[in-house]
Amino acid sequence: MIEHDISGRRPLGLPIAWWVALGTAIGLSVGFSAVASTVFGQFVTPLSQAFGWSRGETTLAVAFANIPLLLMAPLFGVLIDRMGAWRTLCVSQVAVPLILMSLATLQGSLTQLYISFFLLALFGAGTLPAAYTRIILTWFDRRRGLGFGIALSGVGLASLVLPPISQALIGAFGWRMAIVSIGVLFLLVGGLNVATLLRIRPQGPHEIDAGAASGSHPAIDPLSGIPWRKALRTMTYWTIALAFVPLGAASMGLLVNLPSILADRGFSPLAAASGVSILGATLIFARLVTGWLLDNVSTMYVVAVIFAAPALGFFLLADSHTAGITAFAIFLIAFGIGAEFDVMAFLLSRLFGPISYGGLYGGVYAAYNIGVAVGPAYLATRFDASGTYDLALAVFAVLFLLSGAVLTIVARRVPGAAGAA
Repeated sequence: MIEHDISGRRPLGLPIAWWVALGTAIGLSVGFSAVASTVFGQFVTPLSQAFGWSRGETTLAVAFANIPLLLMAPLFGVLIDRMGAWRTLCVSQVAVPLILMSLATLQGSLTQLYISFFLLALFGAGTLPAAYTRIILTWFDRRRGLGFGIALSGVGLASLVLPPISQALIGAFGWRMAIVSIGVLFLLVGGLNVATLLRIRPQGPHEIDAGAASGSHPAIDPLSGIPWRKALRTMTYWTIALAFVPLGAASMGLLVNLPSILADRGFSPLAAASGVSILGATLIFARLVTGWLLDNVSTMYVVAVIFAAPALGFFLLADSHTAGITAFAIFLIAFGIGAEFDVMAFLLSRLFGPISYGGLYGGVYAAYNIGVAVGPAYLATRFDASGTYDLALAVFAVLFLLSGAVLTIVARRVPGAAGAA
């Protein structure tokens, strides 16, 4: 018994901290973020064809989802700080799949579509990254970057797995049954995950960082850091928040419209879904690599590279329509998109600490979603007006360059050569 207390729990030989990190990744893969960034994109073309909607009208649903997020993301963040992440997940992890399944009842009303997405954000905000990264703060200090990387790779996991499943279901049973099937999958997987892995808490310091480091871990003390009222009076916080507005427009603008972009360039629906899966695999790779780099390399250098890569990718995607260049451009874009939430979580946790992390993260996430409300519809309406996505993609490249430069400057304030507190 004493040996167990010292070494910590190791189910199947793996330290319990890694199991919890895996649970956070699974949660993100079946939550609101997965619906908005991956699942809905697979249904834009079928819905547009079924009801005669334009792509701009259909993708505008994402904007209606982001209206309540401007309030709900900070509100759920504060609730996470006060009540714990698990309690908010219990509500939202059930709400997301139920509202998703309700889309199967659509009969051609755009109003119903928009209201459904409004409700999806209103009740599903508890499954946003704030909850899962807050759980990571409980388990990781010196390996925090990697912990964030594992958790946030859940969105990449969704992009890797769900597009082929969605296309197969649509092809075999139609879009209505496909939506219901995915909703049931989310309900079963998400519910089981919340009831098991995400309820676990550390038994002692020996389980922090998967047992890799000994001694105290003051950085995970839930009462350490800067309270949100004081943080909101700093220029650093507002600089981070404003920098993520254009990133939201460019990132989600591409993710929602990527299946349509690939289809217009001659890819079959299945090939387009495979292209989104490649993006998902890159998201996972980027978030894991970035997490490790944030733990071991100067934060400023990591941030600079992370946002330069997608800027180049957007320029390439706008300029070339060949399959090879398109694939390479998607890889570069996905690398930056995959890493931007690692950077958000890491900067906020290191600069402001855990005490108000949920609320502060929710505020920056709300700022990000101001851009999200604009990006997908902007890209789709530019296509409706001109028949091409190229100019809008070049605009997205410039947005990544500007935000990357601002966040690189902020990253210089992270303590320590490797960004360790």
